[in-house]
Amino acid sequence: MDNAIRNLISIAGCLFLFAAMLPSTAEAGNFHKNSLNFNNGIYSPGGFDAGYFMEVRYTRFFGNWRYFMEVSGGVSNLDIREDQSLMGVSGDLEKEQFFTYEFLLGYDAVPLRGFPFIIAGVAGVDQIDFVQFAYVLGFGKQVPMAVFTKRLSRLGLRYDIRNHIMNEPIKSKQNGSQEAVVTNNLIITLGLNLYF
Repeated sequence: MDNAIRNLISIAGCLFLFAAMLPSTAEAGNFHKNSLNFNNGIYSPGGFDAGYFMEVRYTRFFGNWRYFMEVSGGVSNLDIREDQSLMGVSGDLEKEQFFTYEFLLGYDAVPLRGFPFIIAGVAGVDQIDFVQFAYVLGFGKQVPMAVFTKRLSRLGLRYDIRNHIMNEPIKSKQNGSQEAVVTNNLIITLGLNLYF
């Protein structure tokens, strides 16, 4: 799975460099106010493993795309064979489906240029039969297809790299008790935007 993470980071880096070279052809009056985004990627909870992740995201833009608010919901299959003993979860399941939902605020200093936007907010992660609160920090970029052709003005590409920061109960190896440990759960996605 480490190769998949490296490949996705390489793809995101290439998109970042490519977006940096794009000219800005849109005028302020041509900005759409909303988008619906369909993402695919990976979710790596606490660095234990990584699983396929997909999500749907609604975005509302303000100030010519400089500011935006987002709501998203995602689902993933997590291989928990190794994680069960560390987290103190009993049972003989090998895969567990879990859900995430996020409420985010974003800032893009230079919309339609290469510099990435930053996002921050909160999330709920329904993971292995318990729900956890998480802080979210991340960055990404969206590239509207209108930069290339007016025929595809309602479509765009977007990449995101986000981190769910949360306290997870980890079973102590010394005495078997559970301790709260801060974990970083990495999400890397690439998706298609539909603007309206």
